[in-house]
Amino acid sequence: RLAGTVQDITERKHTELELRQYTARLHLLYEIAQSTLLAQPPEDIIGNTLRHLRQMVPCEVAGMGLFDFENQEALVFAAHRDDAAETCEGTRMPLATYGDLDILRQGQVYSVADILTLSPCSPALQRLRALGVRSYLRVPLMSQGMLLGSLNLRRTSPGAFAPEHVAIVREVGGQLAVALQQSRLRDEVQRRFQELSAVYQAGQRLQQLSIPSLLAPQVIQVLEETLGYEYGAVLLTEEATGKLLPFALSTQGGAPSRTEVDTTSVTSHTIGLSTGIPAWVAQHGHTVRLGNVRQDPRHAALRDDICSELCVPLRVGDHIIGVVNVETSKPNAYTEADQWVLETVANQIAIAVQNAQLFEQVQAGSTRLRALSRRLVAVQESERRALARELHDEIGQLLTGLKLLLDMSIGLPEEALLANVREAQGLTQMMLEQVRNLSLDLRPAMLDDLGLLPALLWQCERFTGQTQVRVTVRHRGLERRFPPEVETAVYRIVQEALTNVARHAGVHEATVRLWARQDGVSVQIEDRGVGFDPEVKWAAMVSSGLSGMHERARLLDGDLTIESAPGSGTRILAEFPLRQEPEGGSSDG
Repeated sequence: RLAGTVQDITERKHTELELRQYTARLHLLYEIAQSTLLAQPPEDIIGNTLRHLRQMVPCEVAGMGLFDFENQEALVFAAHRDDAAETCEGTRMPLATYGDLDILRQGQVYSVADILTLSPCSPALQRLRALGVRSYLRVPLMSQGMLLGSLNLRRTSPGAFAPEHVAIVREVGGQLAVALQQSRLRDEVQRRFQELSAVYQAGQRLQQLSIPSLLAPQVIQVLEETLGYEYGAVLLTEEATGKLLPFALSTQGGAPSRTEVDTTSVTSHTIGLSTGIPAWVAQHGHTVRLGNVRQDPRHAALRDDICSELCVPLRVGDHIIGVVNVETSKPNAYTEADQWVLETVANQIAIAVQNAQLFEQVQAGSTRLRALSRRLVAVQESERRALARELHDEIGQLLTGLKLLLDMSIGLPEEALLANVREAQGLTQMMLEQVRNLSLDLRPAMLDDLGLLPALLWQCERFTGQTQVRVTVRHRGLERRFPPEVETAVYRIVQEALTNVARHAGVHEATVRLWARQDGVSVQIEDRGVGFDPEVKWAAMVSSGLSGMHERARLLDGDLTIESAPGSGTRILAEFPLRQEPEGGSSDG
């Protein structure tokens, strides 16, 4: 009877132990589920799980690692031991140290009863053996078929983990994997929401600015708020030279002197494969994300401490106008999510930069238009004064003389009267010549009646007679008529250019060349006179004639080029496109 009683007590104690273990297991699973519902951080979930797990499964070290397959790293979030010397949190280890990944990926438990009995032994187990570990248990954390990490338990005694221990760890591992995946998804949603909010706010701020000098610091502020980096730059491609020029440089990673070095560096290179990642991105239009720039042959080192680089193009339609480049000394710093954020922000920056450039162009055009309007009014007043002076001094005097002559003829004898009539006829002829010259100066009827070439030949011959400057005219393809506005513009440019030759060049010869193609008309006026500096003239805005020629060309989508230098003569080239006339349309305007 005593033996039966002892057996009953033993069975009861065993049942009570199993019940306590089962209760503890349920309590741990409940706490993991609660931590998921309460949206606790992964560090808290892992810490609570490991503390309870060590109470349920005797071990000296209980740890957990999360795997980052993209960067080939394992992040050991926590490890607990009675001796705090081996406690570590947030330690990164190479993923290669886990020699049993293939087993874990299949969802299988990796268990070693005694490391000393294994031969050969993997490097990972050799390290554990050196620490005195005999028993080792690793359970995969699987969620929807994906390996997230592993629970790792070890003891210094062999055969420490029984099948019931493995079952407990597997059950806890399954619940923990779900909790971590939920936490990861929750963090991802929250992070994406923050990214979208930052991108939206960045776009709102950038679109409100249209002045480049105000836009540049705002761009840098947006980059600093949306991405972690030590060096950042917005570089724009200069159309004329192909260079990448700094639009906005951040001093977040260093002093202003560092920014000056950056500016000097980026302005000293032209676009090419050998001038760094930004130049390559500007040339090819593709994003580059590097975790270790030293391994990429396109990298051109400006600093020795840079490790990660993310560079995205600034795109407006199909046109690349520059790049946004961020760098940091941390390895593998930028993720796909960071790339998406920077590409999205870059689209906002590109639109803002284009708007600022367009605004600047409109402002410059408006300033130029106001200056042109003032010059036009001045030219009109000058022409009116000249016309009034001509009418008063020349024709007015002739009319006065004619009136006096007619008044004196009243009551004269027939012979004297006849003499006065002849003199009056001479005065009338002179007035006709004066009126004809005025009319020709204002607009020759020949240009409308006969076309461009006859009018120019007549104009050059008349100019030579008036100024004694011989003009050589060479032409090709001008036998046909052109649109009236083109003929007028070419005629006036030649007229103004020859006037400048007579006034300023100090020569007795000039050459006018004209040629026409199917799609355009070109005219060149050249002299070998004293010349001038065109930049000085434009800056001073002292020549209404040059401005007028330029505006005539621009208004017809043409182009005017002036080549001149002091002592080297002057060459003016005007080119006008010709719009194709509809078939059967009039060609004479």
